[in-house]
Amino acid sequence: MLEALRHDPPGERFQRQYERLRHHGRALRVVMGIGGGLLVAAGIAFLILPGPGLPLLVVGLGLLAGLSRALARALDRAEPFLRAQLHRLVQRWRQLTRYGKAAIVAAGVVITGGVGVAVVQIIA
Repeated sequence: MLEALRHDPPGERFQRQYERLRHHGRALRVVMGIGGGLLVAAGIAFLILPGPGLPLLVVGLGLLAGLSRALARALDRAEPFLRAQLHRLVQRWRQLTRYGKAAIVAAGVVITGGVGVAVVQIIA
């Protein structure tokens, strides 16, 4: 199932996955729905808390796209755009000097630390 998803062309892969899963048993679809829902919920939580929020969110949406034609279409429309943006970001990163990269990483650390302190202050 994952191998077929990997070999489908971008912009069509989630709709093709939806079509493949339509003919599987109800038990598999229920498990995928529960698993996808849990991963989406964990991904949203980890966008706020420290953890791998975005990857969990993407995998969860991918699982749910196998159950929903509308979600599959939306993900197929979003994937080429997101790939292009990621490619642009990687190109810009490669063009930066060492000092530019170090400044961005340092700013990320400072921002993350500030958010962490704010969360502790709010909770405490």
